[in-house]
Amino acid sequence: MAEPKQSLSEEKTSMFRSNKEEKQSMVHEKETHGTSEDIDDKTKVDHVKGPGVLGRMKEEVEAIVDAVTPSDK
Repeated sequence: MAEPKQSLSEEKTSMFRSNKEEKQSMVHEKETHGTSEDIDDKTKVDHVKGPGVLGRMKEEVEAIVDAVTPSDK
């Protein structure tokens, strides 16, 4: 025998419950950001600092040029 369809409010309650359980499971995941032991107070800033705005722009332009120009390989 076919099961009766859930009412709209039952569907919303079910969706809310599954979303709530999903969010709670995310909260209990282990945090790994900032736990590296490679960097400490004595590490020089230049060693961990990323490229500046102009350096990043240069990288992006190079990537576009590489993608557009045919390779000889």
